[in-house]
Amino acid sequence: MPDPLEALAAVPGLSPRDAVIARALVKNKLVEAGAVLAAAREAARAGATGDLLDQLMEAGHLTPERAIAIEEALEKRIAQHAPVAAPEPRSTSKRGGRGRSRTGGTTVLALDAIREDRAIRERNKVNLFLTRYVQSRLHQLLLVQLNRKQEGIVEPKGLARATGASEKDIKKILVDWKSKGLFQTYGTFPFYYKPDDDVKKEIAEFMRAWNDPKHHSEMVKRILELERT
Repeated sequence: MPDPLEALAAVPGLSPRDAVIARALVKNKLVEAGAVLAAAREAARAGATGDLLDQLMEAGHLTPERAIAIEEALEKRIAQHAPVAAPEPRSTSKRGGRGRSRTGGTTVLALDAIREDRAIRERNKVNLFLTRYVQSRLHQLLLVQLNRKQEGIVEPKGLARATGASEKDIKKILVDWKSKGLFQTYGTFPFYYKPDDDVKKEIAEFMRAWNDPKHHSEMVKRILELERT
């Protein structure tokens, strides 16, 4: 069986950058050698619009996240061990549509998509938490009070004084939250605040989002919507 590294070296028209990535993938056994060789040939055949990582992602051998990690690692290595090289000519990517450098177009586009997907998932997660636990401004005020307490016995009277709400309304929310795992019974005390680890994590994420100016106004808007329903 021919040496895959020798076969890669024999691919005509492969860009120096793609050649380095291809060798790293094969030597570190990150992608099967035959798949790398096929992708290298396709990238070289495409000329200025070719890109090894594009080819491997399209063929299902790499996820966008993996491609980003590989390219970032390569850029770090180049920055540490090599002089700055002249940039390669910009070209039109068949994946991106607009002119971009072959040194990073694939991963820039993939990274944008990943960031957008992550932001959507984070918003959905916050909305689910609000729908389950924070259906009004009073819910939010109580959650802030409880988050400061961390764990322990909760008296509805004390929360009523702290928030200015009626004890009846406070109890109604606490009973609902108890049914969802935020409270336990402790002796004769019906409300012992001790959420399980998963809920604690969700609350911590909610508080971070609540205190982040990027998310705060959107969350207030959602709480007001829930309050009206």
